[in-house]
Amino acid sequence: GILTFNALLIFKGPDNFLTNNTGYKGAGMGLHENSHLQLSGPNSRVTFTRNRADFGGGIFLGRSETLFSLSDCFLELISTNSSSGLYFINNSAKIVGDDIYGLSSETCNDISRNVFNPPLH
Repeated sequence: GILTFNALLIFKGPDNFLTNNTGYKGAGMGLHENSHLQLSGPNSRVTFTRNRADFGGGIFLGRSETLFSLSDCFLELISTNSSSGLYFINNSAKIVGDDIYGLSSETCNDISRNVFNPPLH
């Protein structure tokens, strides 16, 4: 998996896979403090498959209240292609958040819900 602190991760293209990772918080990816994930370019996808953790099997968002506001989304989408997005397949968490933990319903208002498991073309 990937663990970041105050970093920007940029993914380009469709072949970005985080598979069969295990961990305590965020087996696939742990984004801490002011870390962001950016999908840039056509068909940019990150696929999280069979990751297992106690909290956030796919992604764990660990942000302090002082650095993070509800309007500050962890995901930046720089692509006009409708198949760009985050894909979650059979991730699991022992306690909470099979796919994502730490994301409130208001956090990513500006991003269409289609970014999470969008249709493939």
